Amino acid sequence: MKFRILLLFLVIILMIVFFISYRLYLYQADEPYRNAISLLKEGKYKEAQVAFRYLSQNGHRYAQIELARLYAFGLGVRKDREHASKLLQCNSVNNCISGKAEYGIGIELIKRYGLEKRKEALYWIEKSASFSYEPAIKWLKENN
Repeated sequence: MKFRILLLFLVIILMIVFFISYRLYLYQADEPYRNAISLLKEGKYKEAQVAFRYLSQNGHRYAQIELARLYAFGLGVRKDREHASKLLQCNSVNNCISGKAEYGIGIELIKRYGLEKRKEALYWIEKSASFSYEPAIKWLKENN
């Protein structure tokens, strides 16, 4: 009986050590992305674009979305809707919801610039709705 309790205790300790090690690994693995986000927040768009492009080319989906946002807003790069749209395509990406990122860009434009960028925002929200993204469809019905 004591052996089983000791074995169970050892298994629990090993599981805790594994969990902590794995979380630490994930934290360290995502450091380049956090650094790129910091550059973005500091307004260093060209540097952020370089970092996001590198991460995106290495399969980091969130970096790819941030890179698309830079192209959509023209921050640190030439504004390019078509390139931004290509970057936002889900093409066999796990847990990707078509239209979600496009909707986010449209809403962000409205929040940042209001009516000044309404036409640009509508482009992105309509693009989102074309993917049958429900929040975009609802927004268009309520605001158009």
